[in-house]
Amino acid sequence: MVLRCPRSDQVRDPRYAANRGDALDEIASDFRVRDVQHLAANQARVRRAWADRLRDAQDRHPLQARVIRKQAALRRRHLPLRRLLGQASDVLFALKPCWAMSPLIVSQVLPASRLFDVVIFNETSQIVPADAIPSIMRGHQIVVAGGRPAAAADELLPAGRRSR
Repeated sequence: MVLRCPRSDQVRDPRYAANRGDALDEIASDFRVRDVQHLAANQARVRRAWADRLRDAQDRHPLQARVIRKQAALRRRHLPLRRLLGQASDVLFALKPCWAMSPLIVSQVLPASRLFDVVIFNETSQIVPADAIPSIMRGHQIVVAGGRPAAAADELLPAGRRSR
């Protein structure tokens, strides 16, 4: 954190004199307390919404819920994820609405359909655009974050096809 002294014209500004320092400290302290309360309330709200959606999915799809419970009880010989999704996708996505995986294994693990509302790529400089396509097609929207600010168009092509 960098602190700097106010310029002399700022010190003479009557707007600064209108607020007492202890009053501003009290406002900031009150904000911090309310911010923590707000975050705790949001956490509880998200957990409650997740539990309600899971309960609803289990009620609507009791056979899928049974498959998930059976798989969770196993110590080994679990169904492959692709088969499990085929048998219990509604309950599985209600149970785990957020997934994280490498774009390189998406085609091996997930069926070729739009499964997610949003697909998020972080550190895009670490993946070739062609390898990202299977992940992109599984989402309704895409968010790209990180990586280089901008790549030249020919950088996206394989080395043998570049114009340089």
